[in-house]
Amino acid sequence: MPGPYDNYGVLDAGDGEATMASYYEEQGYGDEEPDEQERRKSLLSQGIWLTKEGEEIPVREMKDYHLLHSDRMLRRKGCISLRTLAAYLYGEGPNGEMAQLAFASEQDEVFKAPVSPYLDLFEGEINRQGLERLPT
Repeated sequence: MPGPYDNYGVLDAGDGEATMASYYEEQGYGDEEPDEQERRKSLLSQGIWLTKEGEEIPVREMKDYHLLHSDRMLRRKGCISLRTLAAYLYGEGPNGEMAQLAFASEQDEVFKAPVSPYLDLFEGEINRQGLERLPT
């Protein structure tokens, strides 16, 4: 049985929505045994990216193009970072009725999106190196 994270560290909310995690599940990713799931969680907690080929690369040691393209790949798949999720959960909402309605609609979309803690790691490393994120 697949765990809560897929190969790319994407949290699957398990709500039946079509998310990145369900996409990768359809593609056959994330079908690891429990030991492999624990390994992936451990790598994530250590800031290590696991490539599709199984290579372990510390995010701090990723080449610029690999870092930027991995970040863009997750964002293109609709993933959001934990920081973004926290901002919508705990951030102060806007003032004004129309702005509040728009914000509520935006929240609905954010809460349906898959969450990848790797986006936080990538963003931190991109900023540390003074790089600019690639457009999605």
